[in-house]
Amino acid sequence: MQPRAQPRDQDLQPEVEGVLPALLRRAGVAKGDAGAVLGLGSDWPIAPFEPLPILAEAQLRRRAGHPDQAPVLPGQALTALQALEGYTSHAARAAGQWDVSGSITVGKRADFTAFELDPLTAAPDELAASAVLGTIVDGRIQSMLDRIG
Repeated sequence: MQPRAQPRDQDLQPEVEGVLPALLRRAGVAKGDAGAVLGLGSDWPIAPFEPLPILAEAQLRRRAGHPDQAPVLPGQALTALQALEGYTSHAARAAGQWDVSGSITVGKRADFTAFELDPLTAAPDELAASAVLGTIVDGRIQSMLDRIG
């Protein structure tokens, strides 16, 4: 799923409500209570891909940084843990990559992202506005902000 798409398409809500969200609710996928794997992200570029706003908007069900905006289908909001799992371990499972990525496990690729704020405890709007401090892919630093420390 791409959580950033629905809050941006409120004018399409009657059509959206009738298809995917209803199916997800019936299957229990939105809250993960059916044991389904819910990977967040997309290969269709209809919305920006910044990870922190995506994590926030999955929880808020509205655009991050717009507290005046009404949430779209707020009953489908994910918890901070569900959003993080959807972007990490569940995404790896959905992509068939669980054997090499998606968790901090000996023998898997060392792919990490360092955030300025804890995605499990930060307020979603604050998380969306915070920074990615660094990215490590396959054990190699790809980017790192100078302000770490």
